[in-house]
Amino acid sequence: MNLIPASFLIKAVTAFARWRTPRNNPRLWGNRLLREWLQQNPCDGLDVINVSGKSDSDKEGGFYRTYFLRNGCGAKSYRVSNYPGLDLEKPCSPDLLRAFDVVYCNTVLEHIYDVRQAMTTLCALNRRYVILVVPTAQECHFTAAYEDYWRFTTFALRRLFGENGYRVVCHSTNDQLAWPVYHFVVGVREDQNGNCN
Repeated sequence: MNLIPASFLIKAVTAFARWRTPRNNPRLWGNRLLREWLQQNPCDGLDVINVSGKSDSDKEGGFYRTYFLRNGCGAKSYRVSNYPGLDLEKPCSPDLLRAFDVVYCNTVLEHIYDVRQAMTTLCALNRRYVILVVPTAQECHFTAAYEDYWRFTTFALRRLFGENGYRVVCHSTNDQLAWPVYHFVVGVREDQNGNCN
């Protein structure tokens, strides 16, 4: 009798669970939280940069640009990385220092080896909010095109924000069967007000 390998069974059960619960996809979850947060915290007249690996796609057929420029948010300007002169593993260039009110960074930090410098650079770009979406429990990507270094705990995120003069005002973690687990975190500069509604 031939036995089915355990690794195949695990993959099959995971695929079935994901097929049965597509709404639990962590990307969709993070997008929903971003839309909800922006409804409660409008960015009227604010300058926004999306530091998410050159892509503005929300992977639902839309674009993050519409989250910030429309839907009642009304940002003054919106840019997508990689902005000329922006290297997250180097200090922020003087022309970008505090150039933005909102920095949105979705699933990037786990791919940067010098994560502390990357967080310092993200915070240096900013006058007010840093919004992060990062994995805490997810399979690692081991390909030449996709270097994968980190998974984050709540404590690590709070410390990374705190070391840069930010406090966490909104933090949520999805906990969904058969899907990777992510953090959605909003940090605000200590000299600014912020909330998580």
